[in-house]
Amino acid sequence: MSYRKEVIINSIKCVELNLEEFRFEYVHADKLLICGDSVFVIEETSSPEVKDVKKITNTVEKLRSGELWLTLSLVLNYERAQATKNMRYYGVLHKNRRGHPMVSKVLKSRATRLEVPMRVVNCNDELRSWIRELIHR
Repeated sequence: MSYRKEVIINSIKCVELNLEEFRFEYVHADKLLICGDSVFVIEETSSPEVKDVKKITNTVEKLRSGELWLTLSLVLNYERAQATKNMRYYGVLHKNRRGHPMVSKVLKSRATRLEVPMRVVNCNDELRSWIRELIHR
C-alpha cells in the first residue's frame, strides 16, 4: 500500500497520507487528508473507543509542535511543511457502528481543549460533506 495518494473531494485537490505506513513509535491516527491549508486527522475504526480520540489528539499535537511535519517534509514539498503555522486542523473519528457512549463526550472535551473542531462521521459521504462545508467557508 502506498503512503501517499492524490484525491479529489468535491472538486478540491487533496493529498491523503497513510500514517500507518510510517511506523511511528508513538500513538497516532490512521491518516491525514491535506486539502490546501486544512489538515484532517482521521482515525478509522469499526467501533469507536476513547483510545481512538487519544490517537487523533496526539497526532494534532505532534503536527502543531512541528515534530510530525519534519518527517512528512520528506513526503510533501518542503514549502508546505514549513507553512505549519497557517494550517487549520480538524479531527475526524470515522466509524462503522456505535461505540462506547463516553467517546462523544471525550471528543467534545478534547476538541475544546485543543481548539480543534472534531466530529464523528459514519460514512465517506458525511466526511466529504463536512470537508466541503469547512473549506468553502
